[in-house]
Amino acid sequence: CGTNLDVLANVGPTLQLNDPVNNLIFSAHAYWYAFASNDSTQMQIKINNAISAGIPFVFGEIANLQDDVTACQYTLNYAPLLRICQEEKIGWIAWSWDHDICPARQMSTAGNFGSLTAYGTDLINNTHYGMLSNPVNKSEYLVYGACNTASITDEKISNTHVYPNPSNGIFTIGSSEPFTKVICYDVMGKLANLQLIDQNTYQLIDAVTGIYFVQIEFSNHQSITRKLIIE
Repeated sequence: CGTNLDVLANVGPTLQLNDPVNNLIFSAHAYWYAFASNDSTQMQIKINNAISAGIPFVFGEIANLQDDVTACQYTLNYAPLLRICQEEKIGWIAWSWDHDICPARQMSTAGNFGSLTAYGTDLINNTHYGMLSNPVNKSEYLVYGACNTASITDEKISNTHVYPNPSNGIFTIGSSEPFTKVICYDVMGKLANLQLIDQNTYQLIDAVTGIYFVQIEFSNHQSITRKLIIE
């Protein structure tokens, strides 16, 4: 069930390095009766270890009970874990809304907000970590539930291109939207040596023939990736 956050901390940086678009996020399930000894100090140590590894991660399953030989066998010390998540600004998702083999692990008995269990009520209303008192951050592209028209539009993004392509290692980025950062990877995910030589014009130093990926980041942290062929 992906409970071992130490494994994610160990392999996450390598996976990130080999992802050409640098677009990975990891998820751990917090069935930690044995893994963290159900102890808040151990939880904090393991979370700090993952944070220090620099991997983006969430808790994909927060639960109050853990199955083993039987359903609902172990009581999980989830409240301290959620307090740590709140302090460290780590996202989490609860297991589960309903239809669970363990009824006491359901947030709702009938699939609606009016039938919350004690567990569900705590996740919603707890003053330290509850969803009502600590609402999740919404996308910066949404304003009062509608699209933020001040943000970068898909049309502007789609008009961003890299030329000439194929290239001899020197290329220009054409975009109607100002961008703030450009990085480049080879097909193995290794960061390439990229040098700005003129406004919006870059050179891949010591580039070899092959395919590269140019990642372009804009002022609102939205980014796109364009494939670049070096001949």
